Parts: sequence; C-alpha cells; structure tokens
Amino acid sequence: VPHLSAGNIEKLTRYMVRLQSDDESSIRTNTVIFIGKITPHLPASSRERLILPAFVRSMKDPFTPCRLAGLRAVASCKEFFTAKALAQQVLP
Repeated sequence: VPHLSAGNIEKLTRYMVRLQSDDESSIRTNTVIFIGKITPHLPASSRERLILPAFVRSMKDPFTPCRLAGLRAVASCKEFFTAKALAQQVLP
C-alpha cells in the first residue's frame, strides 16, 4: 500500500467498501480485515468519510465472524478516529 499513489489508494478503498455488500460472508469478513490493515496508510479524510462507516456497517452484519472482525478493526484503529466520532457512530 505505501507504493500506491493517493488516487489509487482512494479507488482501492472504495472498491473494498463495495465488497462489504457481497453475498459471500467470508469475502465480507476478509474485506473488513483488509480495510483495518490499510487504515494507517490512508489519508485522514478517507478514514473519517469511508473507513469508520465501513466498520460500523460490518458490526451490523448477520455473520458473526464479520461482526467480530469489525469490532477488532475499530479497536486496532481507534487512534485514527476522534472520541466523538467513535461515540456517535460505533456505540449506538
């Protein structure tokens, strides 16, 4: 990911977010894990606009491992989000 340009990282992030609506539950789960791993390499604007809502969406998934992956991703990336954003989006 560090070798990609900012435009390509933005496109990659959008594709990953789209994969969260895939029919296959394992694809949704692995997408959340991957998004969590690339979050440190993303610009702050993408994190707030795309990543946190993606994590919240994964925690509402009917597949339990996907919900757990979303929770773990939020926990591992919490330093990239404000306390207010986490409280307003993740806790409800």
